[in-house]
Amino acid sequence: MLVDSLLILAGFALLLGGGEGLVRGASGIALLARVPPPVVGLTALVRPLRILGNTVRFEWPVMMLAAVLLHLLARDLLVDRLESGLLFVCMVAFTTYAVWLGREGVAPVEQQELAGLTTASFGRSGRAAVGLNVAAVAVGTGLLGAGSTALVQGAVGVASLLGVPDTVVGLTIVAAGTSAPELVTSLVAARRGQDDIAVGNIVGSNIFNVLGIVGVAGLIRPLPVPREIIVWDDLWMLGGSALLFPLMKTDMTINRVEGALLLAWFATYMALLIHRFA
Repeated sequence: MLVDSLLILAGFALLLGGGEGLVRGASGIALLARVPPPVVGLTALVRPLRILGNTVRFEWPVMMLAAVLLHLLARDLLVDRLESGLLFVCMVAFTTYAVWLGREGVAPVEQQELAGLTTASFGRSGRAAVGLNVAAVAVGTGLLGAGSTALVQGAVGVASLLGVPDTVVGLTIVAAGTSAPELVTSLVAARRGQDDIAVGNIVGSNIFNVLGIVGVAGLIRPLPVPREIIVWDDLWMLGGSALLFPLMKTDMTINRVEGALLLAWFATYMALLIHRFA
């Protein structure tokens, strides 16, 4: 139990460190390439979040369609390699179009801001800045991989000792751990007033989890899907995704009350999940 608990703590620490390195490096590379912040955010109760038009018109529909597509593909209780390939191709297409749209659809004011950006990064400029950002991405990716491995091993070990089903472990401890980098990034961006990065990070993470993570994992090995996920958990995911649209659409912000509503939705789901397996 002690070793498994230490693995969980080490996993969280590595995930946070890896997420920070990956985000800083990727953001630095993107900004040096003059890619707008919303696109950077695509690779909360803290304050009201301003919603950009593209998030409602393009990114949320993609997120919702990805969730529906995964639900339909998994209804036979298996995501095979062909279906995983479809998800991965959709991810590549979305990323390509998002970068193109972000660069072509930049407002004149944003173009001026991007043109005036310094090329300095990590205290360096030019090629040195690019090299450091690439190194940060590589180190961050490695830490994320190591952290995920440690977290999963520790969580599964604790769950087996306590008799907790693997499904609950995956939907609680592991899900929270792997989402920690996105959560921290969004909280920091929200506190700094960078709403475009905060919201883009949240929506983009959901898209990448469905299309990218499931797509790559399923290409490596077909993924069996427990029936309870299809008839219960997946419906909560679809409901939460659908709920996000009217909240974003009203006044093009997510205020604290609406943020609290989303948090209450998640808390209700978690309580019912734990009660279901208690």
